Amino acid sequence: MGATVRQVLAANEQASTNFHEAVVSLPHQTEPVRVLCNAHHGVMAFAWPATFEGDLNLRFIDCPEFAEAFASDFHILSAGEASAAASSDLVAQLGETELKQLRYWKPARMGDIVFNYWD
Repeated sequence: MGATVRQVLAANEQASTNFHEAVVSLPHQTEPVRVLCNAHHGVMAFAWPATFEGDLNLRFIDCPEFAEAFASDFHILSAGEASAAASSDLVAQLGETELKQLRYWKPARMGDIVFNYWD
């Protein structure tokens, strides 16, 4: 793919995150891509890089090149899926601890549940 890895952060290297991330540049794009991988489940999504240090807003995007490369090993959330409201099917699969976190943090999007900064 000719990609260049600019930064890698493991979940345990960041304060209160449940995901690993890498910022990667593709040769044909001017803006790098933030690759997000849930630390506990095989779920991956893509976002624009943070606009400033401490930026917690995940701006989800589609990245077909990476999605194709990782699709055999991960469930890839599209930008539309990550930006959608939590489905009742998903919530029904969560345990009490996770439901307690949802009630407290009140995430607006699926992506905010799968990739979060909760403590």
